[in-house]
Amino acid sequence: MTGLTNSIKFLKTYLEVIEGKIDQTMLKFDVGVKEYEKFVEKSEKYSFRALVVPSSMVGYVVSITKYPVVGVVGFPYGYYPLASKLEEIRYCARNGAREVDAVLNLINLRSKNIKEVRREVKELVKEAHNHGLKIKLIIETSILSDSEIVDVSKIIMEEGADYIKTNTGYGSRGVLIKDVVLIKEVVGDKIGIKAAGGIRSAIDAAILLYFGADVLGTSKGIEISKEARRLIKQFKNSCKQWLK
Repeated sequence: MTGLTNSIKFLKTYLEVIEGKIDQTMLKFDVGVKEYEKFVEKSEKYSFRALVVPSSMVGYVVSITKYPVVGVVGFPYGYYPLASKLEEIRYCARNGAREVDAVLNLINLRSKNIKEVRREVKELVKEAHNHGLKIKLIIETSILSDSEIVDVSKIIMEEGADYIKTNTGYGSRGVLIKDVVLIKEVVGDKIGIKAAGGIRSAIDAAILLYFGADVLGTSKGIEISKEARRLIKQFKNSCKQWLK
């Protein structure tokens, strides 16, 4: 019975904070402005951490939402010239973004060109911070070995980024628990971790938070929040004797 009680308490604890940890995301390229308006309107009923949209949509979304807005940079593949990413950061800043999520050039990492990896990280972090933006650097764990994840996580931590983000959602898979655990072992509490890619249920989200994620990136924030609220209500109604 003790084990069941602890499990219920664990789930309830993390389910209650999920909504405020979510970066509610819309990065569709095959829709019009009206769809982004609907996205904002539906999201306004919740208490999300931020809204994440394409850099070109940052200014418009800033004008119609109460939320902090995050622009993506070098998305989704990251193999664009560094100069273009720096300009995209400046564009996001000019248009009212509060943060940017920037994809690293993983060709450098896969080529063992650690010097160039560090140079890009340093420049991206410097540019974002110079404009008062927080920055998350996306490493796309779906294509990296464990040793590559460790190496790039160390660099990102050492160069002062605000967060490591696990995935774009455009890779071969989304985030795994082991990705978060591995990154957490490297960075500890020195910088944050944003788990992203394939997060579709409240239970999955709660487990990722438990294992060290600080932020959750998902396009399913509304569905996850509804599920979390429903589960919390069920726990309160049917498990009162275990939650005292």
